[in-house]
Amino acid sequence: MTHKTTIFTVAILAYVAEVAALSMPHRDKPPIRKFRRRRRAMNPFDGQGIRPNGGRHLMQGDYFNVKFKLPHIDPTEDGGAFAPPFPCQYTNDPATVRKWIDQFVYNSEGCYFVGFDTESVPNAPWMTERGLKPGPATVQLSTTESSLVVHLTHCYGKFPDALGELLYDDEIVKVGVGIDDDLLDLYRHFGPKAESRCRFDIGGIGSPDGKMMISLKRLTMSVAGIDLPKSKKTARSNWARFPLTKKQLCYSARDAWAAAIVLQNLSGKRPDIFGDEALLSLVVGSERSMHEIDIRAKKRKEAKVSFKQLLYKIKKLHTIELNEETQKELDDLEALMRLLRPDGMFVFDPIDLNIHKM
Repeated sequence: MTHKTTIFTVAILAYVAEVAALSMPHRDKPPIRKFRRRRRAMNPFDGQGIRPNGGRHLMQGDYFNVKFKLPHIDPTEDGGAFAPPFPCQYTNDPATVRKWIDQFVYNSEGCYFVGFDTESVPNAPWMTERGLKPGPATVQLSTTESSLVVHLTHCYGKFPDALGELLYDDEIVKVGVGIDDDLLDLYRHFGPKAESRCRFDIGGIGSPDGKMMISLKRLTMSVAGIDLPKSKKTARSNWARFPLTKKQLCYSARDAWAAAIVLQNLSGKRPDIFGDEALLSLVVGSERSMHEIDIRAKKRKEAKVSFKQLLYKIKKLHTIELNEETQKELDDLEALMRLLRPDGMFVFDPIDLNIHKM
């Protein structure tokens, strides 16, 4: 092939290529490959130092069971007790809840009480504006061997049967500070399934009049010598989030644990008051049902609203002297509010319990 023939051939090929390019649709970018996106399993606990379900990744809608440990608590500078690391579980699985209750409550020798606490989504603007419904988000249980955190907002609308059975059991004392308020909140959200019996509020220990409630932190230090860590920021955090952070898990499980530790120490100091038979006889038969407590609380709230409205009307009249009818209405509302006040806590003198620092 001559040189001229080669040049002619190359020119023909270039012309053919140019014509072919002009006949094709113009594209600024190369074609995008279409592919089907696969559903990816994520581990929402990554970076928190806890692994769910033995390390298996979670899919949305899964039941989960997370085992973790509460960190130890060092003694304070002026003395006190050391609290070692403590085993806990975090779950939304009804089967896990039943297994834990069977193992650590019913099959544990000498167990006649459980520490109890709840964490809730508050009825506050910064929560409701985000579409979060106020109400109980978690329930925490604890014995002296283990703690359990049940994430109610992720139990898919179901209240675990085993939890309801434990709350209604009148041979297991539920122990906590302000426990009636927590259990009333549960009852209002879940109905008869959350009916509870055998409740003991330890907030009356050291209370001067039965009205002022002693805090759990103060009780834990005075009775057990342990400085209970408390964080207002964690307490006000979003308890409906999934999953709970490690700080939230430790905060919530620690409160139920502290209630159990306080009663364990009290039963050692005064078994005649806080031993199994003595405590059960003290609590059982002296408490109202949650249904009755709910009705009384609603009636008292109505009376309180009516009382405030009547005072507002009197203020608008700019009068000091009241007629007999108005005065009688005020007196009746005040008497009704006193009658419907929540039942007082059991009050104990700390000196009688060998507690000298309250």
